[in-house]
Amino acid sequence: MKIRLKDRKRQKILRISAFLICLSVIIFGLLTFLSHLPYFQVNKIEVRGNTTIDAGALVASTREALSGKHFFLFPKSNIFLYSKVSVKNYILEKHPKVKELAIHTTDLRSFSVVVSERQPKAIWCQGEPDFSEAPLETPCFFTDKDGFVYAPSPELAGTVYLRFYGLIDHEVPISQRYDTKEGFVAVLSFLEEVKNITNLTPIAFWEKEDGERQVFLENGTKVIFSLEQEFSTVLESLSIAFANIQTGGKIPELEYIDLRFENKVFYK
Repeated sequence: MKIRLKDRKRQKILRISAFLICLSVIIFGLLTFLSHLPYFQVNKIEVRGNTTIDAGALVASTREALSGKHFFLFPKSNIFLYSKVSVKNYILEKHPKVKELAIHTTDLRSFSVVVSERQPKAIWCQGEPDFSEAPLETPCFFTDKDGFVYAPSPELAGTVYLRFYGLIDHEVPISQRYDTKEGFVAVLSFLEEVKNITNLTPIAFWEKEDGERQVFLENGTKVIFSLEQEFSTVLESLSIAFANIQTGGKIPELEYIDLRFENKVFYK
């Protein structure tokens, strides 16, 4: 009698388990089916905020990010299942000129991509500074205010924007940074102070592999110092040097001013 009771309980448990498994399979299959319905697929992608980036290219990249399936079953293009983070990261990787973007779902079949483009602050150029070229023949690339390299620049940009040299791998400069964000901002601030002291506009900054730094002024003078020196120390030395060099309120034409040596300034 006890054996039969146990058998009945076991059979009941097996029937319930089989029912739950079948129900799970049916629900899972139904969800898979529903996820493929055209009504729930992203059909329309609107791009806003772009000024120089082609909207068609952004739409194409977005569709590439939505291709494929989750777990080989659920389409990534499903309006309920697509990953905003994945789409955002894919677009940022494919389009370095995009600084920020946001994705907003508008209805069951569409969403909008709102982008903010990087603005040029300076250019980074390959090789070494050469001011005999007009226009520039060496490849140069736009950088934003944070030192991020994002797009090739036209030849004439070298006469408009501040140039930077060194630090970046020449083979693949796009999507690299000139120094850290904080370091680049500090250099820009330093160059502005150089302009205030000398009344001359810096046109190029070069950090060499050996740690030597050079600032090229608009009159052809080159200011030399080292990576180990604090900007504040360099500015103080430069201010004293220019005060002593001036004659009658005018600055003579110099080839260079060398500030690398403590308590000494060499110029020619």
